[in-house]
Amino acid sequence: MMVKIGEIDAAWIAADRAHHVATSTAQALEPKITPDAEPQVLSLYGALHLVLAVAAARDNKRGEAHEHLGDGPQDRRAARRGP
Repeated sequence: MMVKIGEIDAAWIAADRAHHVATSTAQALEPKITPDAEPQVLSLYGALHLVLAVAAARDNKRGEAHEHLGDGPQDRRAARRGP
């Protein structure tokens, strides 16, 4: 939206802040990702990683995008959650 109205610098700042908030929130939720975690926590955690994956893909950071989608070392968290 900001780019469409000519505020390119503001758009970059907003995107950077959103990325920081998503990363910080996902890290804060990390200890709550357990086999008996509430569905709301798992949903929010997954949504945050999806946002981060899309942002990484848009920046051509393929490896980082895969990490957020669970195709890398973070996949170990899924093993902790169980089936």
